Amino acid sequence: YKLLSDAALQQKDGKTFLFFNEPIRVTMRDTREKFKRLLSPMDNGGETDYCVRGDTIKEVAKKAGIDPKQLEATVRRYNAFAAK
Repeated sequence: YKLLSDAALQQKDGKTFLFFNEPIRVTMRDTREKFKRLLSPMDNGGETDYCVRGDTIKEVAKKAGIDPKQLEATVRRYNAFAAK
């Protein structure tokens, strides 16, 4: 975790992003009280200033202020590794 947190702190504005689907959000929400506080506001389609949702990668990227093409490329790369 230290490696990840150190890398996160080196990012512009100290921002990092987690990208997950709705079933993962619900599973995470139900595992710990602190996750419940963070992720429950997203129930019933809600959004917060720290968590956005969308029907496409492009939509999520735009809401998060991320380059849509770069996020789509990152997801494709991740999925290719995951498929191995």
